Amino acid sequence: MDNDYDEEGGLLLLSLRWAWGAAALLLAFYLGLVRRVTGALGTAFQLREPAGRRQGAGKRPPPPPPPTDAWSPRLSGFSLRLSVHLANTAFGQLFLVPLLMRINNFTILRYLDIGEDPTFMPVVAAEEKCDHSKSSNVSDILHKLIDKRQVVTDVKKGDMGMAESSTARYRGKEPLSLLDGIPVCLKEEIKVAPYYHRSGTAYLGTKPETEDATVTRKLREAGAIIIGVSNMHELGIGTTGCNPNRYHGTARNPYNPQHFTGGSSSGSAAAVASGLCPLALGTDGGGSVRIPASFCGIVGLKGTFGRISAYGSHPLSYSTVSLGRMEKSRDYERDEEFLEMSMMWREIAVPDNLTL
Repeated sequence: MDNDYDEEGGLLLLSLRWAWGAAALLLAFYLGLVRRVTGALGTAFQLREPAGRRQGAGKRPPPPPPPTDAWSPRLSGFSLRLSVHLANTAFGQLFLVPLLMRINNFTILRYLDIGEDPTFMPVVAAEEKCDHSKSSNVSDILHKLIDKRQVVTDVKKGDMGMAESSTARYRGKEPLSLLDGIPVCLKEEIKVAPYYHRSGTAYLGTKPETEDATVTRKLREAGAIIIGVSNMHELGIGTTGCNPNRYHGTARNPYNPQHFTGGSSSGSAAAVASGLCPLALGTDGGGSVRIPASFCGIVGLKGTFGRISAYGSHPLSYSTVSLGRMEKSRDYERDEEFLEMSMMWREIAVPDNLTL
């Protein structure tokens, strides 16, 4: 009898050990290869003290030579998704990513000493100019760009006020959104106070607007700096951007002033392509965002009908036109570029009861 009990106890103890071992292996597999440990939003950016002011800043060892033959396998589909997932697990962070960094000599970045911090403020101190430009300040440059008919209205004093307010919010570490401090222009088809709402023609918008369109209000609430309204093909009935009336003229293609920008959102595309602003809004019924974006080498996306509120826009073709955005072209293989491209959409693509 005692021997039977001893055998049963031994089997039970062995079974418990196997169960605990299997559980430990499953837990290690989950923590090491399944559970993500990176990729969380809200990463804080820390400004550094300039290199010349750092206390006890000694000389660093010289950086290693650049890689001559980097290991860069071509991945796509499931293998790419699996690699990205593994890189964000504990195993990836402790072993896989450091190994790849050593193989490709990416550790050279740790030895770089960049003297200047990235600029997070929309208003910065003036720097000494090394060129011989005749423009004495930013306003002169803006006026010259306006002369090329990209933006059809004068720069308002309130623009600098918005920039200064945004700077104060950044200094207080309380930005309103990712769009806070970003210059944006809107097609003249969209209401923007205190500008004229002419839609590219001479007989509409005889007085400055006193109220904003819904999308304009959303941009202001997000802290964007609206620098003006952009030129367009008259009443949006053309795809060249040619507008001969006395208030507008024809927007110039930044890559060749003798070429068209495409239309009808001609000024928005030209403003983004020339660097006047990184983001712009247009309207699109039959290509009025996509055509000028392709002519000017930027990205244009026509939104789904009703995705962005059209309240406050002229109903030039209500059944086909929807608002769309324009941005500089990016490398979409990088997640941070997706973030930059989508931040404007997230702020303005909100349903509006006023359009129902």
